[in-house]
Parts: sequence; structure tokens; C-alpha cells
Amino acid sequence: MELAAFAKRGGNEMIGIFKETASGASTNRVARNRILDLAQARQIDAVLVSELSRWGRSTQDLLDTLNKLGGWRFRSLP
Repeated sequence: MELAAFAKRGGNEMIGIFKETASGASTNRVARNRILDLAQARQIDAVLVSELSRWGRSTQDLLDTLNKLGGWRFRSLP
């Protein structure tokens, strides 16, 4: 996986790979909600996604989620 190799090159440990199977239009996205729970509990430091469009249901949803992560002092990888 490209993301696993990217994480390893940066010296980051991957704790899991989550695959979302729910529609992007759905509000019940189990994998994304689990990742957000881990981030809020500060059990993870970063989230890598294969496609940004898969993370947010819309531009506004994406921005809201990034603001949540930022509010939890979650870091972004360059």
C-alpha cells in the first residue's frame, strides 16, 4: 500500500487500516466515526486517506471535520 509506505518513510506507526463501505452521502459512516473517536481520544496523531473525496461527504463536511481535528490539536502530515 502506498499510504503504509508513506507512513513508514516518515517514521510513523500505523495502528490500523479502515475501509469505509458506507456511501459518502450517508451520515452513518462507521469507519470514519471510529477514526474520529480515536483522534478525539488522542490515540492517533494523523489520518492518511487515499482520496480526500472519500473522507468528506461534501466540501462543508470536509471543512467541518478538519476543524474538529484541528480543535483537538490533531496534527497534519506534510
